[in-house]
Amino acid sequence: MTKRIYTIPYESVTHEGITYRSKLELRWHIFLDTLGIVHTYEPKRFVFPEFYGTDCYIYSPDFALLSCPFNFIEIKPTLPLVNEYAKCRILSSLGYSVALLAGGCNPDVTVYLFQDGSRKYIKKTSVFLQQCFQFKLNGRQGETVVALKMVLGKRGNFAKAFEAAYKFKA
Repeated sequence: MTKRIYTIPYESVTHEGITYRSKLELRWHIFLDTLGIVHTYEPKRFVFPEFYGTDCYIYSPDFALLSCPFNFIEIKPTLPLVNEYAKCRILSSLGYSVALLAGGCNPDVTVYLFQDGSRKYIKKTSVFLQQCFQFKLNGRQGETVVALKMVLGKRGNFAKAFEAAYKFKA
């Protein structure tokens, strides 16, 4: 398995008594809080025998979502490595729905959706394209909004939540 080497330094940060592994994870916490979504940070550890002997053997998703269509969110600062992608897919084969968010806490984040052991894709219908045009979003941003609505099951004010996360000083 390939181990991720970050080109951007990251450091743990404590907020409201919880220590997050990075400011990016804290920003997603602020995003979820702003939308009023009940969540917990690194709530459960999973053991994947197929990764025995690697650093991927024990896996703890970043956030568990309560009362949402998806169970877990995993945060990555850049596009995921093969093993990071695989862990989300394997977790989804255990009956959990997992969203892997790659990039910053903004509308340009790439969202990978996993259910039933496979990746799910956003269908780009004419209604989808019309809404992108109406809200002045490019196709990628539109996919992000649709995917986040699928994950969170809410039609909250994503612009307000992204702004709160961006403005937060850790």
